[in-house]
Amino acid sequence: MENNQITKTAPKDMSFLDHLAELRKYIMMCVYSVAISSVAGFFLFNKIVPLLIGKYNQNLFVSSPAEALILQLNFAFGFGVFVSVPVLLACVVLYILPALGKKEKTVLFAGAGAALLLFVGGMLYSYFVMLPVALKFLLNPAFFPAQIKSLLNYTQSLKFILGVVLAFSLTFEFPVLLYILLHFNLLTVKQLTSNFRYIIIIIFILAAIITPSPDVITQSMLALPCLVLFVLTIIVAKLTGVGKGRVG
Repeated sequence: MENNQITKTAPKDMSFLDHLAELRKYIMMCVYSVAISSVAGFFLFNKIVPLLIGKYNQNLFVSSPAEALILQLNFAFGFGVFVSVPVLLACVVLYILPALGKKEKTVLFAGAGAALLLFVGGMLYSYFVMLPVALKFLLNPAFFPAQIKSLLNYTQSLKFILGVVLAFSLTFEFPVLLYILLHFNLLTVKQLTSNFRYIIIIIFILAAIITPSPDVITQSMLALPCLVLFVLTIIVAKLTGVGKGRVG
C-alpha cells in the first residue's frame, strides 16, 4: 500500500530538474513533428496548392526564377507548423495535466475540443463560402479599365488565400477565449449584453484590421459569423452559469 501511494504522488513531487527533463521531452516531440510534417508538406505541395490557386480560375505568373522553389519551401515549413499545432496542444495538455483537478481537466478537454471544432469550422467557411464570393467581387471586370487585364502573381495570390484561411480560422477561436474570461469572472454576461452595440462596432473594426483584403465584402463575411459566435457564447455562458460576477 505504501509503495502504491508513493508511486501515485511521485509526479507531484518531481524536482526542478525532473520538470525540465519532462519539458525537454515535449519540446523535442514538437520539433520532430514540425520537421516530419514539413517534409510531408514539401512533397504534398503539388497536390494541395492547385486546390488553393484554383479559386482564381486563371493562370498565375512568377517574377523570378527562384520564386516557385522559395514558395514551396516556405509552404512546406508553414504546413509543418500548421499540422503540428494539435501535437503542440497535446504536449501542453499532457505537461500540465498532472497538476489539474477533475473539474479543471473537464474544462480543459471541453475547451480543447471546442477550439479544434471552431478552427476547422473557420477554415472550411473561409475556403468554401468566403473566398469564392470575395474573389468574384475583387476580380470583377468592372474594376479594370478596358486596356487593363489582370495578371496575378503566383506568390502573392497564394499568400492571399492562405492569409484569409488563417485569419478566419484563428478569429473563430475567440469564443473559447471569451468563455474563459467569463468562467474566471474577468468579464460578466451583464457587461457584454449591456454593451452589445459597442461590441458590434469593435467586431467590425477588428475584422477590417485582420482580413488581408481591404474590401467591405470580405470584412463583413468575417464580422457577421463572429457576431453569431458571440451571441452563441453568451447563450452557452447563461446555460452553464458562468460570467455572473464575483459573489460577495
